[in-house]
Amino acid sequence: MIYKILILCCTSLLLSCSSTSLFPFNIPKNQIDKIIKNNQSKASISIKIVSLSDESTLYELNSEKLMTPASNLKLITAAASLHFLGTNYSYKTYVGYKDKDLILIGNGDPTLSIQTLDSLSNIVSKKIKKVNTLFLDATSMDSIKYGQGWMWDEGSEEFSAPIGALTLNNNCINIEYSPGKPGEPATINIQPNTQYISISNQSSTVDDTINFKKLEINRDWLNQTNNFTISGEIFIETTVDTIKKNISNPTLFTGTVFKEFLNNAGLQINNIEIGATKETIDTIAEHTSDSLKHILKSIMYESDNLSSELLIKTIGRDKNSLGTSESGLKMIKIFLADDVGVDTSEIRIVDGSGLSRYNLLSTEQIVQLLIYMNKTDLKSSFIEVLPHGGEKGSRLEDRLITSGEKIHAKTGSISGVSSLSGYALSPKYGPLAFSIIINGFVGSPYEYRQIQDQICEWMIED
Repeated sequence: MIYKILILCCTSLLLSCSSTSLFPFNIPKNQIDKIIKNNQSKASISIKIVSLSDESTLYELNSEKLMTPASNLKLITAAASLHFLGTNYSYKTYVGYKDKDLILIGNGDPTLSIQTLDSLSNIVSKKIKKVNTLFLDATSMDSIKYGQGWMWDEGSEEFSAPIGALTLNNNCINIEYSPGKPGEPATINIQPNTQYISISNQSSTVDDTINFKKLEINRDWLNQTNNFTISGEIFIETTVDTIKKNISNPTLFTGTVFKEFLNNAGLQINNIEIGATKETIDTIAEHTSDSLKHILKSIMYESDNLSSELLIKTIGRDKNSLGTSESGLKMIKIFLADDVGVDTSEIRIVDGSGLSRYNLLSTEQIVQLLIYMNKTDLKSSFIEVLPHGGEKGSRLEDRLITSGEKIHAKTGSISGVSSLSGYALSPKYGPLAFSIIINGFVGSPYEYRQIQDQICEWMIED
């Protein structure tokens, strides 16, 4: 832990270095051009690499071209969240009680866990003995559950979970699967163990792989139900594994699980209603989330879309109005224009996660943001939430392993898009900010990530 702190301190110091002796400024155009040519890429590539010491450009290619950034947009969400909310911002979830009615009030906490909700139910069950109705209040945010431009067929995958002020377990069900006996269905366990969902297990355990049909777990997303179908086959020697699938209606999901926990704790509840709290209530339990820095680290390491969208709505909320994506995005554009100096008339930002294909940014603008954050008091906090090369538990775990602490960056990937932007500590050129976005390819992003990684490895060469 001490070593980690020292590394971060050194990183922060290097990124603020102003020495010009490190900069021969032998512009490396030929070397990077060679990397791109050797990979024979036919995709559209945009690159910007800038010295943080004097903001001179070391290399650029199509840097003003508007590109789809994918999850590199989360760099803007993170920076704006730190700017407007502060590093120590946290969410609160309340349980209120009034006239024998119980009220669960959500404010958009993206980290509310199954264990936390269970703990709240135990606290509540010890304080009250009778409940008529459990009310679910998610009115601190609007009811729009998906980002503008999200693909209609994203389906039941974890990365496209619906958005809501009452959110539990990332609005997903953990489905653990393992082989049963030959000829019998796969063994299925779910967490949370709730009647909110139903499962039709049509799978089969097999002891050979002839004409093998891959195991599939899908929710009836098209009809927006919470009915899951498990089909296909599972090999008898398959080890236990878990997959996350999203649910429909996060408010009712959270409330149903809470009711089940309360029932298990001895407090019987039969009725659930969704609606705003109408009058003053007595708070009988509350939960405070981890700090914004912790949330941002999860976003950057795991590329958490749901948390990013909740932060946008949080930024857009004030005492007199609920949080909306529209108001949050307006605040982000104000931040970019007034503080960062980006001409927002030339960009398009429609969500906080980068999942939408309607987003358009240039590498020039992303580097502008990186340069700005490096000058602020939030510099250390911003860098600390970015994973470094090869860091376990992050999207860089299998990338830039030899680069290690010399690269701190955010990845981005949707079909036909691969991006990587962040900071590099170059022995030759000093501290750098860089952005590499690649659009318009078909198939695997592997070779395009290779281009990004080779450019990063070049930047940190001795």
